[in-house]
Amino acid sequence: MKDAADLTFPDATRTRAGARWFDSLSFRLFGLTILAILVVEAFIFVPSATGQRNDWLTERIEAARIASLALEASPGRSVSEELSARLLDHAEVWGVAELDMDDEMRFQLLPPQMPLNGEFHALDMREAGPMDRVANMFGAFFAPDDRILVVTAEGTEEDRIIEVLLPQAPMKAELQSYASRIAGLSLFIAFAAATIIYVLLHLLVVRPMQRVTLSVEQFRMDPGSWTRRLP
Repeated sequence: MKDAADLTFPDATRTRAGARWFDSLSFRLFGLTILAILVVEAFIFVPSATGQRNDWLTERIEAARIASLALEASPGRSVSEELSARLLDHAEVWGVAELDMDDEMRFQLLPPQMPLNGEFHALDMREAGPMDRVANMFGAFFAPDDRILVVTAEGTEEDRIIEVLLPQAPMKAELQSYASRIAGLSLFIAFAAATIIYVLLHLLVVRPMQRVTLSVEQFRMDPGSWTRRLP
C-alpha cells in the first residue's frame, strides 16, 4: 500500500486543476451575466433616452408658449429687440411663431439680426407616434451639429399651433451625455453582479466539486485508504 505522501496523480488531473480560468464554467457564467445585463440595459435605454429627448423638447415648447403669451399681452403685439432677445434666451429657443389653424400668422418672435445657417429639420409633436419618437431619438445622435429644428406643437389656444425654432446641438450633446452616464452605470452594475455570481459559484459549486474529484482520484490510486477524509 502506498503512503499518502507518495501518491501521484495522472497528467489529466493536473491539467484539469491547472486549466485556464477563462475556460471554466464560472468564467463563462461571468461573461454571460455581463452580456445579459447589458442587453437588458440596452432595451431600457431606448425608451428612457426617447423620453429624455421628448422632455427636452417639451420644456422648450412650454417656455416658448409663455414667451408667446407675453408677446400677445404687449401693446400692438410687439416688443423691443432687447425684450425679444430676453424672452428667447429664457425659453432657450431662437424663434417663436403662432398661427391659426388656417395658417394665418398671429404673431412671431424672432431674434434680432441673427443669421440662421444650417440644415432645417421639421418636427411635428402633434403627430409623432412611439416609433417616430424612437427613430427621431436615434437620428438626433447622428444629426449634424448645425441642424436647426422647426418644431410644431399645440398653441396657447385650441385653434392655434405654435412653431418653435431652436438648435439641435444642445439636445444632441445632452443625449450623448445621458448615454455616457447610462453606459458607465450599466457596465458597473454588470461587472459587479457578474463578480458576485462568479465568486458564489466558485465557492459553492466549483470548490466542492474539485474536492470530490480529488478524493475520487486518491481512492482510485489507493483503494485501501477508504478511511481518508475528503480534503
